[in-house]
Order: sequence, then C-alpha cells, then structure tokens
Amino acid sequence: MNQAPPALDKFRTIKAFLLSRSTVLFLLLLLVGAVLLGNLFPQSAITPQAAVDNWQADHPQLAALAASLALDHIYTSRWFLVLLLIFSLSLILSTAEQIARARHKALAPDKRAAGGSGTIHCRPEQFVAILRQHGYRLAAGYADADRFVKHPWGYWGQTMLHLGMALVVAASLVFALTLKRGIITLAEDEVFAAGAAWPIEEKGFLAQPFFLPEAVRLEKVRPEFWPDGGLKQLAARIQFLGPDRQTTPYTLSVNNSITHRGTRVSLFRTFGTAFVVELTAGAGGQTQIRIDLEQPARPDQASYGNFSFPTIPFLIKAKYYADVERKLMQSDTPQLVLRLKAEGRTLAELPLTLGQSGRLGPYTAKLLQTDRWAGLIFSASSGMPLLYAGFLIIILGTGLTYFTPPREILVRRNENGLQLYWFPGRFKPFHHEELHKILEHARQAEKS
Repeated sequence: MNQAPPALDKFRTIKAFLLSRSTVLFLLLLLVGAVLLGNLFPQSAITPQAAVDNWQADHPQLAALAASLALDHIYTSRWFLVLLLIFSLSLILSTAEQIARARHKALAPDKRAAGGSGTIHCRPEQFVAILRQHGYRLAAGYADADRFVKHPWGYWGQTMLHLGMALVVAASLVFALTLKRGIITLAEDEVFAAGAAWPIEEKGFLAQPFFLPEAVRLEKVRPEFWPDGGLKQLAARIQFLGPDRQTTPYTLSVNNSITHRGTRVSLFRTFGTAFVVELTAGAGGQTQIRIDLEQPARPDQASYGNFSFPTIPFLIKAKYYADVERKLMQSDTPQLVLRLKAEGRTLAELPLTLGQSGRLGPYTAKLLQTDRWAGLIFSASSGMPLLYAGFLIIILGTGLTYFTPPREILVRRNENGLQLYWFPGRFKPFHHEELHKILEHARQAEKS
C-alpha cells in the first residue's frame, strides 16, 4: 500500500486540528477574552490621554501589566494578530469543507434515511406536475428514480455563513495590519498643520507612514444637553485647508463621521474647555500655559486634571465648573480653580473666571481666554469593503439557512407504482403539512 508523503500527513494533521470543534471553541473564547480585555484596559488610541494618565496613576500595577502584554493596544498587538490569523485559517478550511458538502448535496443522490415515504399510483407526468405546483424541480434523473428539490439554493446557506465569517475575520486581520490612526485635541480656531506629527498615533505592522496632506481647523464645538445635565448630542464643524486657501468644511457628530481624501475623521465623545492662563513671575517674566479640562458631568460638579509644564517647577492641579454659579452646563463664565503643588503640599489656590487675575504662589495668574475643545480621530485602513462584504454574505447565508431550507423528494419507479421518499432537511415538523398535501393531491389524481 502506498503511503502518503510526510508533508501531506502533516497537512492533514494541521487541518484536522484547525477544524476540530474544541480548537474552534477555544479560539472563539480567546477572541471574546481579547475583546473583554480591550474594554477593561483603556486603549491608548481611542481613549483621551488625560483619562489614560489618570487610569495609570490609579492602577500602577495594572498599567505595568498592560505595557508588558500590549493590553493598552490589543487590536494592533502581535499576539492578537496571530490569533486572528489562526482563526482565519480555521474558517477558510471550514468553508472549503462546507463548499464540498453543499456541492455534493446539490448534485449527488441523497442516501440518508427518509423523513417520510409512501406509494402512489398516479401517472408519473401527473405527479411531476403536482411537485412543480409545490415548488419542487427536477434536480437529477437516474435509471430507476428521479430526484426533486425545493429551494436547492438553501444547500449553500451554511457555506455562505462560513464564508462570510471567514471574510469578516480576514478583513479584521487586514484592517489591524494596515491601520493608521492619529488623535489630536484642538481648541476652537486652532489649526493642526499638514504633515505634522501626531500627539497620539497607532499603526499596524504593515501600515505606511501616516500624515495629513492638508491642514485641519476646528471651527466650532456644539454640545447639547438634556435638562438633567446629560449630554444629548455633540457636534463639531471642521475645515480642511487646501492649497490656494481652498477650504473643505464638514460637520461631525458622535454618530456621524466623514471621509476626506481617503481619511476617515471621527469625533470623540469627550470634550471640554481650554483655558489659556498667563503667569507672571515676580521678576517680570511671563509665560502662557494652556489647560484642557473635560466637560463636567453636572453644573454643581467639577472636572479635574493634573498638569506639568517645562517652564514651571511646580505641579498644577486644576478643576473647572461649567458655570461660576453652578446652574448651567453651558455658560460664558466657566470657573477655573488652580492649585500649586510641590512635594505633595498645596502652596496656593486661586479661582479664576475670564479676565480675572490673582496671586498663585510666586506668580500673578490671569485667565486670558476660554475656548471649547474636542478630540478628533483620523484613521485610514484597508479591509473595510471586505468587512462589509463579509457581513452581507453572513446575512444572506442566515436567510438561506433559516428561511429557505431545502427539501428533497426521491421518486422510484417500480411495478407497484411510484415509491416516494421525502427528505425534509431542517425544521422537519414545520413541513409535514406540505408532504400531506402532496400525497393528497396525488391520490386525487389517481381517482381522476
């Protein structure tokens, strides 16, 4: 007996492993676990830097674990990409098996035990007409039998489900490998220059260098609030500044991103107020600092942040209220409170509204300007059309599987008449009435 080549044996072993139900379930559990970890650990490319810094300060041990295992950027980590690759191979092999199985069912005679049978004595052409009335069509003819099928395309439902899932996972792999994402925070009227380096950037292993060919300007941030203070909607107007002073305006919202020259632009849900403070030292030296704080959750609550600046030898702890009177979520008089810290001690504290000034330790501080700020996400990646195609195929496969399950009737000719074998496929109890109607019409044809 000829033995299979070692390479073929190894391929069969790997194939059997990847198609094993336990392997597929284990891979699914790992993928679900990765998604859960992505929700537990703040992802650096989609979480505001202030929130990341605060989380790392509150959970130093978890932050060290996240840095060592790439849990702060799971979806572009090496181990997640390897997991997606293995799962893709498993789905591709499974899809090939499903294609062969569906082709066999559609073309070859079915040797399974019948879901129902009976003998009829009407003429063959009469019975064929009855079957056609019930949606059955001749699929194959044999020496002593004919095979009729209703909804033959339903054989491909499971195959399309597997193919769709394979495309979705493959598209996710391509997306992660080619992802380019940059995040910026802009105040109103601030411009991010074309080709500038991203403050926060995430790239897949196959991604090319990512930069904006045009400058972008944040024109206006427009939040809307519910009466209880909750955020109802957040929108922003931006402009891309092209050559020759050509501008391309867009309106963004949390649920409405845009695409400009192949780059997708989305709006962070977080936003707030940017405070420009002038600090004057005793010797007359002046410096300006900008403090960006998130919008408070309620009028009577403040938002907080810690800030360090290279020109200031102190830590600044800041908080801000949306309204100095603690009544409104939007106000022309937001209040900023600054605390100067050194070696864990508070040296000075100063509340400010627009135009006010006062002493803050060795400085005279004046609040010069307040503007809304918002976070913008710029991204580009391949694989999205493939991802949408995969989801469409999954929907089609689900429809074929559950709404058009194929039914088969094998009719054998013998000296006693026509022997009928019925194969109901899926959802057998729902189709018994159909068989009874076919047999009843056949008996009526016998009497005619």
